[in-house]
Amino acid sequence: LCDGLDDCAGGALCWSVDVNVLEGVCMPLCQGSEAEPVCEGPAQQCLIGRDGVPAVCLERCDPIVQDCGEGSACVPIDDGFECMPDPDNEPLVGEPCDLHNQCDPGLYCAPAAEVPGCAAEQCCASLCDLGAADPDSDCQTPDGQSCLPYFGDGMAPPGLEHVGGCAIP
Repeated sequence: LCDGLDDCAGGALCWSVDVNVLEGVCMPLCQGSEAEPVCEGPAQQCLIGRDGVPAVCLERCDPIVQDCGEGSACVPIDDGFECMPDPDNEPLVGEPCDLHNQCDPGLYCAPAAEVPGCAAEQCCASLCDLGAADPDSDCQTPDGQSCLPYFGDGMAPPGLEHVGGCAIP
């Protein structure tokens, strides 16, 4: 859904194109090999494409504080959270979603069984701070939801151990 033109400098790719205006953001390409992709910035992570090929370098972020720049949101990508351009009109809490990074900032796409009233295969649910005094208070649909670890035991990337997702246990 692009016009095929990419006016980014060498070593960058036009990324996250808005199909309405055919404009995107120039993002640095991953370097290295498929087995060991690397990014120049220490706070960057290489996004691996659907076919397993390294693609672009994205900034790592904290989804609880939403520490990306203006016009960007901290969304789940692969095994962490990355800054991506923030499109308008994302689904809200309890609304259907198809992709893990499709929901409004501060939300994630969860299986229907974890979201009260979800009438689709997946719906948006709140992210929450496991380190807060009352983590469950972050849950926007508290009907049976609790703040549970977002990552599996011992799987959280460094600095993201506090990230939880609101779900029905």
